[in-house]
Amino acid sequence: MSKKTSEPKKDLRPSSDAIAFATATIRVRLERLLKNREETLTGDRARGVYQMRVWSRRSRAALDTFMACFPEKEFSRFTKEIKRITHALGAARDLDVIREGLEEKAKRLLPRERGLAQALLTSLEAQRDEKMELALPVVENTTEGLLRTLDEISRQAQKKPPKIKPLPQMETHFLPLQSVDENARRILLARLSLLRSYESCLSDSEKVTELHEMRIEAKRLRYTLEIFASRFGDEEHRPGYEAALLGVKGLQDRLGAIHDADVTVPLLSEFLAKSLQNGYGQNENEEPIVGTQNVDYAGCAGLIKLCLREQISRQTAFTDFQLAWQKELNPALKELETLCENLTTNAIPPSN
Repeated sequence: MSKKTSEPKKDLRPSSDAIAFATATIRVRLERLLKNREETLTGDRARGVYQMRVWSRRSRAALDTFMACFPEKEFSRFTKEIKRITHALGAARDLDVIREGLEEKAKRLLPRERGLAQALLTSLEAQRDEKMELALPVVENTTEGLLRTLDEISRQAQKKPPKIKPLPQMETHFLPLQSVDENARRILLARLSLLRSYESCLSDSEKVTELHEMRIEAKRLRYTLEIFASRFGDEEHRPGYEAALLGVKGLQDRLGAIHDADVTVPLLSEFLAKSLQNGYGQNENEEPIVGTQNVDYAGCAGLIKLCLREQISRQTAFTDFQLAWQKELNPALKELETLCENLTTNAIPPSN
């Protein structure tokens, strides 16, 4: 009886080229994050916060994509550090966006209608300053040490490549045993599919949560496109890639305008409700509140006017989104699908 010959076990570990490509891609984004640190601390703080937050998100997108290339424990700690930066900056930045938008719109109110809007802006500015004070220690501790940590994790991975384990949502992760082109094709097509899963939102403007989630998927697709930009660098593919990137950015911007209205109106409504509470019920002495002087009704009218304008602006933005989807965005995404499907399986380059 002949012995059954067993096939040699396949080495399920990332190659040194895959680790180098992943490290270089992440490093570029971390360097841009650090470049904006000084401006946040000493220059135009609002712009610095915006840029740091954007590049922390791009860094996180790269970290999420390449997690299979690095030792799990150390890489997880490193990822949490970058997330901490994003979250610390996010609270201040979100308040800045809302405040800046309202400030311009409040200028178009009648002078007698601006009182409560200005009070709300002052409150938002104070909240922003408070969040910024909490964020500054995080910014100060965001140093070149991030790059040294990345290099150390990369050296560990090169010295002892980690075993490749199944990951949740494998279709959006870089698989080190595949070439860069294979990964780019698979990951980008998966990201496109996730984005298109929200296409039903186009027929229902009231799907607030789904429209916001679609915006997040558009952002993830954009960052993934940037990660694999080198795969579309030749003369034949570059125009299609740039058109796709522009289309995804346009999609993100249009959904952003819708989301801004969706978060601004509840904020205005809450401030309006608190202002109206001063005009009825009982005072601190448990006596009935009477009189017409307790509420700035002109200011309330100004807040209502802002809410109505936001409603109109939001509907206009949604209609613009529907039209743009048919004329520009959907064709750009279809072109991107074609570009991805036609990618060849070239060797992994040493850097991005």
